[in-house]
Amino acid sequence: MVTKNKTNSKTTKKITKEEKTTKKPNLKNDKLLLISIGVIIACVLALILLPKFVNNNDPDEIETVTYKGFVFEKYGNAWVTQLQVQDWLQGWDKPYEISFHYTPYEVEYIPSIVNSRNESSAPDLIMSAQRIYITTDPKYPASVVLGGVEIAKILGNVYEKDVKSALTKEDNRTNAPVRTCQDIGPMIRVIELRLGNETKIFSENGCIVVQGVTPLDTIKASERLTFELLKIM
Repeated sequence: MVTKNKTNSKTTKKITKEEKTTKKPNLKNDKLLLISIGVIIACVLALILLPKFVNNNDPDEIETVTYKGFVFEKYGNAWVTQLQVQDWLQGWDKPYEISFHYTPYEVEYIPSIVNSRNESSAPDLIMSAQRIYITTDPKYPASVVLGGVEIAKILGNVYEKDVKSALTKEDNRTNAPVRTCQDIGPMIRVIELRLGNETKIFSENGCIVVQGVTPLDTIKASERLTFELLKIM
């Protein structure tokens, strides 16, 4: 029993000695860790707050336009509005912040497709489709294509439609499919961007034609259609 007690005593002393030799906390590493965390938090806050300060003007001086209850604020060259978008076919309701090149007032003059109650009916020809082709002549300036991008942004990103780009003629510079107004079907719709002698939106046997006298007019007509799709106009 005495031998065991001595052994236990030595063991206890050994453990106590090891505890004394335990490494002290590395304060330098802890300090570097805290600095790193602070930098990361600062970067995240900057990314969140930066868009709010894109416009260098005082908040009270931000140019605003109100159209049928929708408020548009100008940031740089873009008009931004917040709205609640509903899709009754899919059964959802979501908030969105969307930017435009123009306000509804600037494209209000453009004739569009209306029903007997003088309400926009272009969305009715589009929203029931499973796939939508946005097509244009490959010889047109690239700025005409920009109008198609604006339409695709709303149909694809907001309403989650299957939107495909296409051309009205074959072009060996791209693999884009050829689609015209002749290719519409029960679940397929075609939106064609054209240059013509009048800026307007009209239908050719169920095909939506977005036409402008100039490429810039085509962009305006395209945004007129996006306002209609969002129920702003």
